[in-house]
Amino acid sequence: MFNKRLLMSLILITVSMVCIVLWNIPKSKHVSLPTVNAFIDTKPYVLYAPNSVDEQRRGLAIFDQISDNEGMIFRGNPVGQQGIWMKDMKFDIDVLWIDKDNTIIYLEKNISKASYPKIYQNPENTSSAYIIELASGQIEKNGFSLGEIVHINL
Repeated sequence: MFNKRLLMSLILITVSMVCIVLWNIPKSKHVSLPTVNAFIDTKPYVLYAPNSVDEQRRGLAIFDQISDNEGMIFRGNPVGQQGIWMKDMKFDIDVLWIDKDNTIIYLEKNISKASYPKIYQNPENTSSAYIIELASGQIEKNGFSLGEIVHINL
């Protein structure tokens, strides 16, 4: 009887510890979105590529943080003026708007997680095919600028 109680207690403690460890793993380590590889200038990135409208709506808000070589690409939307918001975001980001020729046509640095419900868009006189979101500071750190080519392995 004592051995059964001891065994059950050990199992319960072990299961509890596993749950605590899994709960504390950063979300980016267990999110199952497809990814694509991209180079902006010479800097490599792994970009999460949401497929559904719901995944796009949630965007990077599903993560607590991302690393300097991660981001998200929004594709498949009509070419033209495209926008993003910061709903439920937990960190600030940099954003690149990319045209059909994979050229950076507009960018925004250090968009605050607290700026929702503001919508950030490329100017009306430009036509965006993709949006790429990166960790805040990437544009300045890497010197990204208008006219640069983004190489995306779709």
